[in-house]
Amino acid sequence: MEANTCSSESFLARPQTRLARPQTRLARPQTRTRPQARSRIRWDRVALVIALLTGMAGAVGRAAADAPGDRAERYVVRPGDTLWDIARARVGLEGDPRPLIADIREANQLGTAVLPAGRVLVLPGV
Repeated sequence: MEANTCSSESFLARPQTRLARPQTRLARPQTRTRPQARSRIRWDRVALVIALLTGMAGAVGRAAADAPGDRAERYVVRPGDTLWDIARARVGLEGDPRPLIADIREANQLGTAVLPAGRVLVLPGV
């Protein structure tokens, strides 16, 4: 009997080759994330910006508080002290104590010139 080229034996014995299909889809880069992940990234960035701004504001506030002209000192009033004597001691003999007296009154909310002994006054920086 002649060998039939379509017989099942010869079909199974042959190596099967498939033609390569052209790719119809182009591979996209995986740049998109799920909506939840994107929002999580955004909130992390917002939290980071807030933390940085808070830190910078604190550093600026500390630097402003450490400025030499802005330091306020405390003074305990002794018997017989007057605002004039306290201000004169701060500005010296050549300086004018009147602006400092006004600053002391404003900082301590003094309505009268009477200073009871033992009261603590805030003396603004000179």
